[in-house]
Amino acid sequence: MAACFRTAAEARDLVTATDTGYERGTNIIRFGSVDRMGYKVPTALFRDIVAHEVTHAILDGFRPAWADQLATIEQLALHEALADLVAILQVFSSWEVVYRQLEAAAGGFEAGQVVDDAVLQRSLFDFARDLFARGPLREPFVGAVPEDWQELEEPHARGAVVVGAVLRAVHKLWSERNARFGDNQSLQQKAESGSIVATRVLRMVIRGLSYMPPVDVGWRDLLRGIIAADLDMVPEDPHGYRETLQAEFSAIGVRRVSLNNISGVDNYQGLRYPIRLSALGSDPQEVQRFVWENPRLLDAARLERRTPLSSTRVRTSERVSPDGFIISEIGASFIQTVRMSRREAYVRLGLKTRRDYVDIRGGGLLRFDAGGRLVYAALKPVMDRDRQTLQFRSDVQRDAEEAASSGVRNKFHGTGD
Repeated sequence: MAACFRTAAEARDLVTATDTGYERGTNIIRFGSVDRMGYKVPTALFRDIVAHEVTHAILDGFRPAWADQLATIEQLALHEALADLVAILQVFSSWEVVYRQLEAAAGGFEAGQVVDDAVLQRSLFDFARDLFARGPLREPFVGAVPEDWQELEEPHARGAVVVGAVLRAVHKLWSERNARFGDNQSLQQKAESGSIVATRVLRMVIRGLSYMPPVDVGWRDLLRGIIAADLDMVPEDPHGYRETLQAEFSAIGVRRVSLNNISGVDNYQGLRYPIRLSALGSDPQEVQRFVWENPRLLDAARLERRTPLSSTRVRTSERVSPDGFIISEIGASFIQTVRMSRREAYVRLGLKTRRDYVDIRGGGLLRFDAGGRLVYAALKPVMDRDRQTLQFRSDVQRDAEEAASSGVRNKFHGTGD
């Protein structure tokens, strides 16, 4: 991981940590305190807060371009959504926690009492809303989804809509699992079912990160990554985890992912591979050479021929499926950043700006099997007029976004007043 993280204790000589959060500029994770019955309780004792902030740090090391100065509100919102999902689902994966939530939602459990669907939903969403000690940032989990939620300027508010969609999928899968086992289950068995579903969905989300492009990620990239990674791990999906997630994302306006050519490599036949295929799994220069020497891949990525790739990373991975099958793959990502003058940006891409220079970028993720053959591709074309027009922010939009994200970009997230 590129970042080297310091704890609040190591940073204490620099500044008194009264807030909690991760700072991109210093790679510090700070843990402050919250008021509880007249006492200052360290936020480092809250497992959910630790998980949330550490997830920010891990994502920043894994994909630095997801939250840098060129990232849009969409990427910052995705950062927040992923940090929330990891925090919520990793705590909810404990059956003891789920058991206590069911008891509270049911108002005390008695023998023979039916824990119905409403109780399950209340236990999950009340848990999500009350989990964090930072206050009301996680309120919009329930209720009608705003039609313009993808235009919300505050990253936490935008990300919360997607968190709600995933939690609704967890709730539906939990209910269906309980239905399969009948109404005679004990409260502990229902709690264990909830923890099993939360664990499975959490793993789907985490695995999906390795199938997402290194720049300009959006909600559909997240969905595609989750579905593609799970297809590799669990080809058969008898209990409908993938379909349930697709349906919930579709309900909030994120277009479904087609399973036809989900790998994105059907059009890349006859690729030129290096003599030593194993080099693709260890040498970033070999990956760059592979990209530049394959015209079809080069055209699909719409790279600027005169500009070198600004970042190339290679990672190997071994994942174990639920049935014990081991999948070994190589993940390689590349980014290209092209600096253009105001006139060149307008002539080549139709972008209008008052700035003297603008940075245009894109890139891609390539996954190779253990033998070094390309099996998956997620590309963000660089010199693509249509994509860059949608991605480009006008000067007014840029100023508004920077103002709205001032508490998120490069700064730690405050615990409140």
